[in-house]
Amino acid sequence: MTDQHRTRLEVCGEVKTLQLEVEVEGGDDIVPEVGDDATIDDLMDVWERQGDREQSGCKIWNTSIITSRLLLSRPLFHFLSSKRIIEIGAGAGVLSITLSHVSPSVVSTDHTPQVLALLQHNLANNQSFAVAVESLDWNDSVSDAHRNAFDVAIVCDVLYDPSAMKPLVNCLQSLMNPATGRALVVTPPFREGVGMFAAELLEQNMQVSTIKIPNHICGDDSIFAVDYYVIWIASGTTPQEVLQQEVASLFPATQTHNGIPSFLVSSGDCDDIIDDSELFGEE
Repeated sequence: MTDQHRTRLEVCGEVKTLQLEVEVEGGDDIVPEVGDDATIDDLMDVWERQGDREQSGCKIWNTSIITSRLLLSRPLFHFLSSKRIIEIGAGAGVLSITLSHVSPSVVSTDHTPQVLALLQHNLANNQSFAVAVESLDWNDSVSDAHRNAFDVAIVCDVLYDPSAMKPLVNCLQSLMNPATGRALVVTPPFREGVGMFAAELLEQNMQVSTIKIPNHICGDDSIFAVDYYVIWIASGTTPQEVLQQEVASLFPATQTHNGIPSFLVSSGDCDDIIDDSELFGEE
C-alpha cells in the first residue's frame, strides 16, 4: 500500500512543500498524518512507524531527513549549487527532491525496479523534473557517460552489508572526478558495513575527514541516540590539509540548529570510524 506525507523544507529562506508517497505495511494507522503546515522535523517520527520491508528503499529513513537538513544549510548549499551531483541509493527520493532545489544537475540512482518506479513517481509528484533517474548496480561497470563525471557523490545510510562495501567504494571512485570530486556519506555508526566501508577507503587510498552530527540534532531519543557520521571523501591525490580546510568551511562549528551547535567538528579519519564501529559489535 502507499501513504502520502507532506512536509516543508526551508531553502535559503524560501519554503518548499514536499509531497512524498512512500510504501508502508500494516494499514493506515502505521504512519501518522502530516499536515500542510508541518516542517521537515515532522517526518522524523515517520520512519519509526513504518512497517519493516524487504525493499528498504520504499521507506522514509531518519537519516534522509537529517541529510536533507544538512544539504540545505549554509555554506554547504552554496557549495553544491554549482556542482554536478549523483545520489547513490536514492530510495523513495527524499534527498533527490531536496537536491532538485540545490543544483540544476542531479542524477538519482537506485537498483530495483520497484524502488526506481517509486523514486520516479515521487520526483514527478514534487515537480523535480530536472533530476535524472537511472539504475545503478554497484557491482557493474560505470557507463562511459558517468565515468569520473561528477563533482559530488552523495550516499545516505546505505552501509548495511559489509560484503557490498568494496563494490560501493569502487563505484564511488569510478563516478568521482579524480582531481576535484568529493563524496558526502552520512550514516549512523551502528550500520553493519560502516567499519568495512572505512577499511575499503583506506585500502584504496582515499582521503577522509569526518564530522559528527550530535544526537540531539538528529532527534534521536532511544537506542538510536548516537552521533551520526558525516564522512567527506576525496581522492588520494588531495592533500589532507585541503580536505580538512573544506570541512571547516562547509561545516562551521558556529552553525546552530534551534540555538544548539549543529556539528561536532573533528579531524577524524578511517581509523576512528573503524574503532567506533567495534563499539557497536561490528566484526
